[in-house]
Amino acid sequence: MIEGSSERGRDGCLHLIAYSMTHNSLARLPESLRLMEWQGLEPRVLAQRSLEFRSFINRDWLDELTARGLYTVRDGRAYETLYVVEATFAAR
Repeated sequence: MIEGSSERGRDGCLHLIAYSMTHNSLARLPESLRLMEWQGLEPRVLAQRSLEFRSFINRDWLDELTARGLYTVRDGRAYETLYVVEATFAAR
């Protein structure tokens, strides 16, 4: 999910000034944050929560793709981490 806020510029157009999104640990968060920075955004993690894998996630398939390290295992159950990330445009 992505939500954003915007403001109307002097040119009369709406300009995106910030957005927030949820990010899942099955994609590498540091790489996503670096990509946002490369795009001129200032990302910030607002919250994170560990959740047991949802039923549609195939752990064996993920391990074949070398997803190790993208989730944790406790008591034989796999958990992913969900992050809420806010990104604003860097001051120029």
